Amino acid sequence: MPSFSSRQRLLTAIEAKRAEADRLLTLAKHETIKELIRLAKRDLDEAVLWLNHKDVATRIAEMTIGFATTRLAMAKNAVDRYGPDAEARTV
Repeated sequence: MPSFSSRQRLLTAIEAKRAEADRLLTLAKHETIKELIRLAKRDLDEAVLWLNHKDVATRIAEMTIGFATTRLAMAKNAVDRYGPDAEARTV
């Protein structure tokens, strides 16, 4: 299991990303963008599971958080740029 400070840092980042995902999910109206956000939330849940493994899993958790961050950035960009009805093709 990762050290407490490393694990706590990652859990704090995960909680912040979950809050961002929840906010975006309330804004987005297009089903494809909503699915992108749901996938990001799934990535974050998976990262938490990886944090319960040995130290080597910390890198996997960090990469999984990176995947979620990218998905959320894509969704945020689409909503910011094209409004809540943005479609995936506009991302």
